[in-house]
Amino acid sequence: MKPAKGGDDRGMTESKDTLGWQVGVFALERISPEPNSGAGSSAIWESYCNWCEGRNAVPLAFSVFHAEFDKVAEATGIVRRQVGAHVLYEGIALGTEKGS
Repeated sequence: MKPAKGGDDRGMTESKDTLGWQVGVFALERISPEPNSGAGSSAIWESYCNWCEGRNAVPLAFSVFHAEFDKVAEATGIVRRQVGAHVLYEGIALGTEKGS
């Protein structure tokens, strides 16, 4: 079972290096460059939760995950756009596995 959007604090006891590593591996396996495409923060988090489920791992809370994902996005040149209350990451596509 995954935490609600507000999330619980599971994962908060892990070091920042561990959090970044987990989110980075998720991004490598599930996100591909795709011009003229994009994914919202909720869709990315849902994909991440499914990725965790496939590994019997406890997903990070929504806010913790996205704090780390924003670092990955910035480091890799993924453009983050705030549209009202929604966040969209441009130029990417979600897959079930790398290359999907």
